[in-house]
Amino acid sequence: MLRRARDEDVCPLRAPSAIVEIVRETARERGTLLVDFERELAARSPHGVPGAESLRDHLHPNARVNGELAESIVETLAATGLVRRGPDWNRQRIESLRGRVLARIDRRAEAAAMANLAKVFNWSGRIEEGTRAAREAVALNPRDAVAQRTLADLLLRQGDAEAAVPTLRQALRHHPESPELRAELAGALLQKGRPRKALAEYERVLQLRPDSPIAINNVAWLLATSRDDALRDPARALALAQRAQERSERHDPQLLDTLAAAHAALGNFAAASAVAEKALALARERGEWEIAEAIASRLEGYRRGQPHRG
Repeated sequence: MLRRARDEDVCPLRAPSAIVEIVRETARERGTLLVDFERELAARSPHGVPGAESLRDHLHPNARVNGELAESIVETLAATGLVRRGPDWNRQRIESLRGRVLARIDRRAEAAAMANLAKVFNWSGRIEEGTRAAREAVALNPRDAVAQRTLADLLLRQGDAEAAVPTLRQALRHHPESPELRAELAGALLQKGRPRKALAEYERVLQLRPDSPIAINNVAWLLATSRDDALRDPARALALAQRAQERSERHDPQLLDTLAAAHAALGNFAAASAVAEKALALARERGEWEIAEAIASRLEGYRRGQPHRG
């Protein structure tokens, strides 16, 4: 089934079985040397299928396996007499060379590559593999904000805000002025049920990016919808929501949703309903069905004279 999946892939990144067999057959017919590393690697792998122990992703070998490929090439050439192994060619010498080669790898560049791989896995929904790649990127370079943020995002997608918060705090120690990291931390804190701390982080984002409609909107939403009476500030929420509308270059259903919630928090349910209707129509027009469903639910509440509480 794995072979069939590879061969029928609509976007193949690996050689299908037919091409691999043609290479083998051509080598046999012409008497050409062939290092059949695919079979070698399969024979060394659990269940005959190379996985995370051998590959960086679904395709590229890791540094250890690349070294093993080099050894296989040397052994094949030596077996035919094309090269001679010197008297010092032994396991100790091989490991010494391996160590020197690995020491030349730029760990920061490797961390950046692993962070990019983690983002691809995240985008494609391969959460477990993405988390593993992001953890490796962070281990290679703890100062890499992209790696830290990607790891936190993957943890949040798994509902693990408990682990995401310290990950983001560690990243902020190296990048305290990053609005993206602070916004991510605020979202994680909200998932943990800590709106007061989340608001403090969103306020910091707003200080760093005072003209960002998203930053303004996030603060306004919490001030309008928090269940904590001491945290709500409907008047400021409305002012901020209106400011977000002014700063935005285009109509956005989420910005309108916040503006409606702010009107409702002040008891202006007719205005809240009118704005929510616009937000709902815009969300449906764009095909943003999940957002549309949430806005429709809140709209029903406004029509009944009920403010939204997050």
